[in-house]
Parts: sequence; structure tokens; C-alpha cells
Amino acid sequence: HRDHGIGMFLGLITNKSSGGDVQEALSIKYADGGLIRLDVRRLDIIDFYAPAGSSNVELDSLQRKGSWARRCSAAKRRAEDTIDHILNLYVQRSDVCRAGFVSGGKMENDFLLSFPYQDTQDQSSAWASIAQDLSSSSPMDRLVCGDVGFGKTELAIRAAFRVVLGGMRVVVIAPTTILANQLFTAFYSRLNPFAVNVEMVSRFRSKKDVKGVQKKIMLGDNDVVVGTHAIL
Repeated sequence: HRDHGIGMFLGLITNKSSGGDVQEALSIKYADGGLIRLDVRRLDIIDFYAPAGSSNVELDSLQRKGSWARRCSAAKRRAEDTIDHILNLYVQRSDVCRAGFVSGGKMENDFLLSFPYQDTQDQSSAWASIAQDLSSSSPMDRLVCGDVGFGKTELAIRAAFRVVLGGMRVVVIAPTTILANQLFTAFYSRLNPFAVNVEMVSRFRSKKDVKGVQKKIMLGDNDVVVGTHAIL
């Protein structure tokens, strides 16, 4: 509750007014046993916090008025600390320079033409922005958002191809093993015909195979490594 903090939703209560109108209200219980009833027309001032039975959920008190205010102040301070941290990171990154990855010319053009589908307008726009980022002397810091099947992976593959043409190597980290396998398949099928070496590290690979990939990384004998955090 925006004003009273975290409480436990008990259910809906229905009352009839003296005029016969039916009124519905949410019943919310707090730590001291206090109850409030919130008219369903005021749902804009409440938010879902956690499912019933969740551990480590501390209810606020209606009697101790300062408990919810202290939570809000602490959350605000944490948010401000995070903002300061991010701003400092941007300042540090602005001082970092590298050689830009310029267009790979005919080879890159051939690679782009080998994509079996027509780019969507958003895909073309995103690739133009990514290509510009790569060609600059500052590290790229870009987030690409899109629904499943909108072509995000192809954009990542194109970026990897340009970096490899520029003489550097690429690491692609995925949050799950299944996604790592899917990305490996996509990267390998697109890049291998252009003589780009693609390897994978995940728990599905044997220790021997992973050690082989590690050796290639140390010797600089690979171009792209796809995997989970196991890569780190």
C-alpha cells in the first residue's frame, strides 16, 4: 500500500450501502493485527509484493508509523547509490579508447547478403546503430530489445563477424545452457561458412572438450566462444 506499506491481502469484502448499492473493498492485514479496507476503486495505490507463504517478508505496522517511511527512505538511498555507481561507470568508460571496427567491405557485404531473410525495418535500424558504435573509438554499450523471433541473434552475429574481421575475438555469454546451445547453433551455421571458428562451453560438454577450448583461447586459435557463465 502506497501509504501503509506491506500487508497481507485477506480477500474481498462486499457491503451494501443504505441506498442498496453494492460496494467492494480489499481487506489488508498488517503486523500489529490492524486491518484496513480499501475501496476497489482505489486499486491504483496498491501493488503486488510477493505470493502468499513467501519467506523473509516482513509486514509493516499501522501503529509504528515510521516503519514504512524508513523502508521507503532506504530504498531511495539504494536507488541513488545505484545511479551514482552507473554514472561513475559511464565516466570511466568515456576515458577508454580502442581502435574502431570499421566495415569489412566486400566480405562483410557478402556475409550480410547471405542472411536468408529480409531485414525488418527495426532490424535495419538497429544494425546501422550497432555498426556505427563498432566503428567508433569508444567501447559499445548498447542494449537491443525485441520479442522472440525479431532477429536479435542475427544482429549479434553480424557484430561478432565485424569484430573477427578486425582481428579480435568474441565471447557470447547466455544465461542458460539451453540458450547457449541455441546461440551456438545459430552462430556456427552463419559464421562457419565464412571460415570463422566458433566454440562452445557449457555443462553439456565434457571436461576434455572444455579444456580443449580453454587451450585454444590461451593460444588465440579461436574466433568466437559461446557459452554460459562457465566461460568465466
